[in-house]
Amino acid sequence: MKGRLVALVAILTLAGGSSGGAIPRRTAIATWNPFDATGAVKASLQIKSLGRGGCGAGAGSETIGKFGYRCGAGNLLADPCWRDGPRPTDLVVCTYSPWSRRASTIRVPHLMFDAGVTFAAPLDVEHDPPWALEVGDGNRCVIEQGAHSTVTTRNGGRLVVDYYCGRGGLVLLRNLRRGRIWRIGTARWTGRRYRLLGDVVVRRAIFPSLPPKMQRQNDLARAAAKASARHLAGLLRVRMSFPALDWANVEALAPEGSKAITTWSVVHRVGRRWSIVHVRRPVCRGDQLPRSVRRQLFGCG
Repeated sequence: MKGRLVALVAILTLAGGSSGGAIPRRTAIATWNPFDATGAVKASLQIKSLGRGGCGAGAGSETIGKFGYRCGAGNLLADPCWRDGPRPTDLVVCTYSPWSRRASTIRVPHLMFDAGVTFAAPLDVEHDPPWALEVGDGNRCVIEQGAHSTVTTRNGGRLVVDYYCGRGGLVLLRNLRRGRIWRIGTARWTGRRYRLLGDVVVRRAIFPSLPPKMQRQNDLARAAAKASARHLAGLLRVRMSFPALDWANVEALAPEGSKAITTWSVVHRVGRRWSIVHVRRPVCRGDQLPRSVRRQLFGCG
């Protein structure tokens, strides 16, 4: 099914601007991230530093899922944020939408040590919620964060508001239908309540992505996580050793029903094969792992 769906839509690199009000022949699938092909922040983005801050435990943006982070600095909250490129870094880069002309950076000491890697599942356009949608008249809509409002339907049911649009007070509802041409319900705030409107055509659905070098890191992180025997449903973070990316510390929450504790496993890669390495504690006082690996995976001084 997924293969047929992808065959029906065009996988495009996101370009700026909107394209009139004509009904498209098919909905286009676009991907976007704030980096160029080398992993550097795009020169077209104006960067502002928000200073020192922090991110939630593990990867997990509310808007783009495990492709990014939800971070804050002072009283400011930023979501989504990406790790700043493929190199070891303690910076995250945050943008509001794929049409943003500005980006912010936050310095997050020790969250990722030198080599934190976001664990992102492969893009699934059949099931993943798009980060943003461009509807038929060019109106641009971004997925909502936090608590979601609801709209009462004509038969007394309720639909969740999922996307807020840039023009006309329009919102998009949680009833996206995918096919050759995607469609979604709409409503508009009247000042007292939402008024239900009709469906609109989705011209373009936009998903988060990673540049090639970061995508390779995530592919290796996924393989390391699968080899770790950790409970993947509770996966928090995969820390990788640079530059070889051949050691990983896989952190996860204990399975449901156990105490709320974080567990971890160290895995080592030789060629394409990962295997578990049983490491004695305290890790920082041992010599089972190379010093640089202890520093990157566990923050040892």
